[in-house]
Amino acid sequence: MHDFIARVSASSMAAVTLGAEQVRKPFFCSGCPHNTSLQAADDAVVGAGIGCHTMVVLAAQGHGNVAGLTQMGSEGAQWIGVSPFVDVPHFIQNLGDGTYHHSGSLAIRAAVAAGVNVTYKLLVNGYVSMTGGQQIEGGMSVPAMTRSLAAEGVRRIVITTDDVARHRDESYPAIVEIRDRRDVLAVQRELAQVPGVTVMLHEQACAAEVRRARKRGRMAEPVRRVLINERVCEGCGDCGAKSSCLSVEPIDTEFGRKTQINQTSCNKDYSCLEGDCPSFVTVLSSASAAAAGSTPAAPPDFDLPAPEPCVDFSDVRVRLVGIGGTGVVTISQVLGMAALLDGFHCSGLDQTGLSQKAGPVVSDLHITAEPQQDGVVPASGSLDLLVGFDLLGAADESVLRAADPERTVAVVSEHISPTAQMVVDVEAGAPDVEAAHHAVQAATRAADNVSLDAQLMADRIFSDATTANVIALGAAWQRGALPLSIESIEE
Repeated sequence: MHDFIARVSASSMAAVTLGAEQVRKPFFCSGCPHNTSLQAADDAVVGAGIGCHTMVVLAAQGHGNVAGLTQMGSEGAQWIGVSPFVDVPHFIQNLGDGTYHHSGSLAIRAAVAAGVNVTYKLLVNGYVSMTGGQQIEGGMSVPAMTRSLAAEGVRRIVITTDDVARHRDESYPAIVEIRDRRDVLAVQRELAQVPGVTVMLHEQACAAEVRRARKRGRMAEPVRRVLINERVCEGCGDCGAKSSCLSVEPIDTEFGRKTQINQTSCNKDYSCLEGDCPSFVTVLSSASAAAAGSTPAAPPDFDLPAPEPCVDFSDVRVRLVGIGGTGVVTISQVLGMAALLDGFHCSGLDQTGLSQKAGPVVSDLHITAEPQQDGVVPASGSLDLLVGFDLLGAADESVLRAADPERTVAVVSEHISPTAQMVVDVEAGAPDVEAAHHAVQAATRAADNVSLDAQLMADRIFSDATTANVIALGAAWQRGALPLSIESIEE
């Protein structure tokens, strides 16, 4: 028992030494409309609320002076009680269209009745994006929303959008103005001078839902791509500051910090082009070429030998760790179904919610030959297999606490995807890859571990890194750490 406690303590201490700079926090998806709509002047007092926009409390840079977070449906109502006791003349409240239709409209009505000076920044993206992209029950069109707001007593409404032409044929109340999304800061300054309740209604589709629609053939794939000529790029970071887009990735070169566009994660929002930089290159392809490029190649026919087991196949605890939005939960579901097909019993627990938005995601699985009644989350030192799709996530103390240097096999992709802080701040240091690697090795069976760059392999084979997690899963199977047949996994 004392040896076991010592091993677990050593594992935890190795992870603790990584430091705060290694933390991967949730952030907005590439091309997210919030990257534009949430911009606010540094001296603006802003209220947070419920929705993807809650992440301003995690990354407040460029989002104003965030002062508090309310429950769903009360967004802005807190200003009714606060405003008489402070010298701040104006307040900005973030609000999503899902919350607006659920209960947020009542808060706007209350603010109008109270006569307070507040601007609601109301994002209209068409979905309840925070919890998986559900349709909004009772949702209204943008023109209908403006008529409803005008009827409630809102003094002025400005619609900011990525496509002004989309609204030219619509009928709006007299208090409504249509502006390009590049004017969001100017619009907020103007609305702050209008007494009473005003609304900046930012209309732009959810980037994640647009991506899904394109993949399913429900929306046309843009033929324009953006690239950066690294020989011209000086690494100033203005493109990242302007777009706050995770696809605008900093890279280290022999000439210093440069920037590149991650073509796999890019959702073709093009806001990075607002950066003042001559290094950007746009490439146009024909529609037929774009369609041809989206057709996956037939997989090679490999006759893989069954691997030698390196864990006890009758009882396997698996922990999958990766970045939200890359398919960690999908891999978990694939393994759970494969276990069912092979006659095993399997229970799982997936971490979802805001972790979907580029933050750390952990999925735990317990695969057994006989039914088990114990919990899914592995206790300290009880983990058999750690699959790290993201090295920073795998090296986290809370993850490695379940590992044991004599029991746990780790299969880790050591590719480092830049954190959000690295994208928006040129002064942010790069993660310490060596320290993260050491933390994982110290906490697990170092001699039996597998390290690879799954993202690089996927990109070189498929010209797309989307399948990186599947490649890492394949490495775990070939290592003999999964009690599942390759046929069931493929099924």
